[in-house]
Amino acid sequence: MSDHLEFSPEEKEQLAVSVRKGVAAIAELWDTLTRIGERVGAEWEPTLETGSVSDILNNMAVGCNEPGQAESITADEAAEAFASRGDWQS
Repeated sequence: MSDHLEFSPEEKEQLAVSVRKGVAAIAELWDTLTRIGERVGAEWEPTLETGSVSDILNNMAVGCNEPGQAESITADEAAEAFASRGDWQS
């Protein structure tokens, strides 16, 4: 028996689509953080307590049982995840 799980072509495509969306979302988030950093004169460098961009997104995703529920995340909730001054280094 192989150490790797075999996926159907449809499953592979679904995985690829989801991964691409996730990668694009993280890249867009980093672009947003860079633009904010340019405006405030600081770079977002999270502490171990804050975690990485993917950690933050994963924590927010825990409350979503299906993709459409992500729409319930408010602008204030999203901003709060990146608002700690300790994560912005000059």
